[in-house]
Amino acid sequence: MQKPEKILLKFSIIGTLLIFGMASLSYIFFREPAAPSADLPVSVADGAVVEDDGNEPMSTSDATAFVIDETQSDIRFSLGEKLGGEPVTVVGDTDIFSGTLYFSADAPQDAQISEILINARDFKTDNDFRNRAIQNQILNTAAYEYIRFLPTSINGLPNAVNLGDSVAFEIVGDLTIKDVTREVTFAAEATFVSETQIDGYASTMIRYADYDIFIPSAPRVADVDEEVLLEIEFVALAE
Repeated sequence: MQKPEKILLKFSIIGTLLIFGMASLSYIFFREPAAPSADLPVSVADGAVVEDDGNEPMSTSDATAFVIDETQSDIRFSLGEKLGGEPVTVVGDTDIFSGTLYFSADAPQDAQISEILINARDFKTDNDFRNRAIQNQILNTAAYEYIRFLPTSINGLPNAVNLGDSVAFEIVGDLTIKDVTREVTFAAEATFVSETQIDGYASTMIRYADYDIFIPSAPRVADVDEEVLLEIEFVALAE
């Protein structure tokens, strides 16, 4: 038979662990996340452009700069999980991101894309508790405000395009989340709406564990997918 003092010690340890666990959950789900900065860095729109077959970056002097219009564009992630035993798809999105496409109708195959910069602090889902977990622990946006995608090559663009045409192609580049960078390939499609507007969509799948991202345990949440779908829908307007 255990002595009373040993039983009290066990209860004390269990109580301490419970208090610590509740404190951790409170930090994750109730602490107010850091707010997005007022503006994205100005240099992004004029950032590094892709290289042609590993050679020196191509000149953009003859290309028109099409700047992504935040008010008509959206970046989102989605993945599946079970919430209270029911399968759901979690979707988070933001319109705070920037980037520039360099395009010439005379040489569409030479199109280039600047670095795409995304403000991770603005990602929102349909659940405030989940939003705080994403900001405070999953992405740690207080320390890592931006997600970056730096294109390194564009494959599959045609040698000629007419207004109204839609073309499919691939964008290969380095995706940086927190302090981890990995190469990814986006399947993309763009429509040349007019001489002053390009509409586009691109998507890719990533394993979040590859970026040292881990999903914390939460009440009623189970079977979270290991892969995340990343999507961008954009409208880019000529400067």
